[in-house]
Order: sequence, then C-alpha cells, then structure tokens
Amino acid sequence: MIELFKYSFSLSNIIPSILLVLILVYWGTVFIGLLDLNSFDFDIDTDVDIDVDVDVDVDIDTHIDIDTHVETGSDFDMHSEVDASGGHIGEPNFFIKSLLYFNIGKMPFMAFLSILSLPLWSITILTNYYLGIENFFISILLFIPVFFVSMFLAKFLSNPIAKMFQKIDAHSGVAEKFHGKTALVRITLSEDSDGQIEIVRNGATAYLTARSTKGTIEAGQEVLIIDYLKEEKYYIVEPYN
Repeated sequence: MIELFKYSFSLSNIIPSILLVLILVYWGTVFIGLLDLNSFDFDIDTDVDIDVDVDVDVDIDTHIDIDTHVETGSDFDMHSEVDASGGHIGEPNFFIKSLLYFNIGKMPFMAFLSILSLPLWSITILTNYYLGIENFFISILLFIPVFFVSMFLAKFLSNPIAKMFQKIDAHSGVAEKFHGKTALVRITLSEDSDGQIEIVRNGATAYLTARSTKGTIEAGQEVLIIDYLKEEKYYIVEPYN
C-alpha cells in the first residue's frame, strides 16, 4: 500500500492522483455540509459571440426539451426543429454536442468528474507501471489518449445517473404554474431564438427555455413569464421593470 501511494504521487502519475484527492476532499465537504452537489456546476452555452474579446454570448438555436429544471443539469433534445417561418433552426456546435454526449450538462458536473477520475487514475497508474514510464513529459503525452479513453468509460458509467437526474428534472414542476412570475435571463434570447431563464420554485432553481415577445433580451435582465407554448416547449417572456 505504501509503495502504491508513493508511485501514485510520482511525477508520471501526479495529475490524476491530485485530481482523485481533490474529488475525495470535495465529497468529504459535501458529506459534512460545507458544500452541496451543485457547488461547481456551470451552464452549457450553445453559441459563442466571437465579435467580443473572449466574451460568451449565448443564443440557443435548438429547441431544448426542458419543462422545469432543478439545479442538476439540462435535458437537451438534440434533434433540430423547424421554426414557424419555415426556416431550419440549427443545432448546437460540435463542442456543445460533445459535452452533452458525455453527459456533461445532464447531471451535476462534480458527479461526472468523480466518475471520470476513477478510470483516469487507474488506467494512468497501470499504463505507466507496465510500460515503465517515469518521465513526466512522456507521461503527459500518454495522458492525452488515456484521458479520452477514460471519458468514454465515464460516459458509459454515468448513463444511469444522468437518466436519473433527467427524471428528477422532468417531475420538478408544472409548466403552467410559472405564468405571471418573474425570472432572470441566464442565456440571451429573442423572439426567434431560444434562450434560458431561471426561476426559484419551492426553494429550488428551475432552468427554462424561453423566447421574447419582441426583440433581444440580454443575460442578466429580469423578465415576466406571460405564456407557455406546449408544442414548442418554451416560454414567452417580456422585459420586466
């Protein structure tokens, strides 16, 4: 056991070992109540505004199949839709599709990272041991393919958990009950482009797909929910002063 500990923190294995330690510390803090499962969650934005210096402006061009979302992730319907004018609404870019493919955004990020850390650490340790790799720079080169292999394993292992969180999200509220309530725009929206709003309901934060009555509403603005289109599965909102 001592030999394994020393070998785990040798230069060739230091990266996955530190990640594993951080994951263990994180779950320890969650267990004693200092952090919660969503402490390090982030939102997946589906478009990048390259006109601004490293600034992200989000315009969702796919219909996201979300009725109500507790702060656990997002349930994305990846097929593209046709808008009312007959135009084809595009899908998220390749990077966003890749994140969703690996269940990032469908479950708490730290839960996925925890699942990823186990195969990443195990494969790195075994590969470096049997190949006799001790050089840090060579181990970095080998770490790249090991990381991608671990991502696919983590996807397979996390599928049941992602489905569980999606079921929780699907039953977290009733869409019609949000009429007349105010919400905060998380992802920029307009009358012909999906965005995302957040609203606190029963002590939990729900993330909802929305469009505006007219014009663009930027992230950070407060809006009033005035309607819900069941077939299109998004809310209609307007700026709220």
